[in-house]
Amino acid sequence: EGRFGVEQAMESYLAGREGWREHLRDTRGLLVPGDSTSLKPPRAGLNVKLTIDMGLQAIAEEELDAGLKEFVSSQGAVVMMDPKTGEVLALVSRPNFDLNLKEGLGENGDANMNYAIQAVYEPGSTIKIVATSGALNEGLVTPFTTINCYNGLYQSGGVRIVDEHPAASLSFEGVLQKSNNNGTCSLGRQLGAKRFYEYLHAYGFGKKSGIQLSAESAGMARNTNNAVDFNNACFGYATAVTPLQLACAYSVIAGDGKLRKPHIVRQLIANDGTVVEDFQPEVVNTVLKPETARKMRLALEKVVLTGGTATRSAVLGFKVAGKTGTA
Repeated sequence: EGRFGVEQAMESYLAGREGWREHLRDTRGLLVPGDSTSLKPPRAGLNVKLTIDMGLQAIAEEELDAGLKEFVSSQGAVVMMDPKTGEVLALVSRPNFDLNLKEGLGENGDANMNYAIQAVYEPGSTIKIVATSGALNEGLVTPFTTINCYNGLYQSGGVRIVDEHPAASLSFEGVLQKSNNNGTCSLGRQLGAKRFYEYLHAYGFGKKSGIQLSAESAGMARNTNNAVDFNNACFGYATAVTPLQLACAYSVIAGDGKLRKPHIVRQLIANDGTVVEDFQPEVVNTVLKPETARKMRLALEKVVLTGGTATRSAVLGFKVAGKTGTA
């Protein structure tokens, strides 16, 4: 019986069902000849074909283990997705346990948890794509608009925002490249709290993605109608997300503005090879105009180039777009 992950989520398909036949017997226990019998044939369990690429999965596991060792940490997750289909190509969670032997299960509660879909945390600056892309999508700014960054300190009533690397002003692209808190909040205030939270929800935050895995967390993305919470939410606090939700959100930018439902099961297949069900890509909603998504990709490319905060993510020979986040 499946108790975790795909096996629990797809248990009804994997398990199959028992069959039965009814007979009429006489007082001696012998079958009555000529009696009509009732029959329900058994159904063999179906095979589940995953979207996981075993080569990428192996690399992701090795790299996560190496990263945890380098930074003396025990918990972490990696999610790799195809942004044009929503297919999960690799998904890793640490700590873990041997699923075959179940060694370590119960000894460490953390090992029972899939951090990729269950860990809920404040995302920090990775969430800055919401306020920035929203303002860009609404036509409030262009990639080259100058944004007031308040010399590193904004204070109004109970709202107080500080930047470790202050700037008087930056271009829209510069706000992302330098990960400027005040610049992001300026864009968030231009967008307004109502529209900001509409975009936050449109990106898929605050609700389960519906992936075919058990015990997924919904996170938290609630409009409290509080100015402090709103400003904090613009740069990654007063909001809680899962790694999978964040991967789906960035897939919106990589996937021409559409939020796609993540899926880890590609097909259900009978024992004779017949495909019983084929899971096709599914668009949940359209978040950004394709042109906005393109402009966001160009802005996020600058984050990994010289002058940006993610220069270690540059890969020679490839175009890389990304965003740092510290929480």
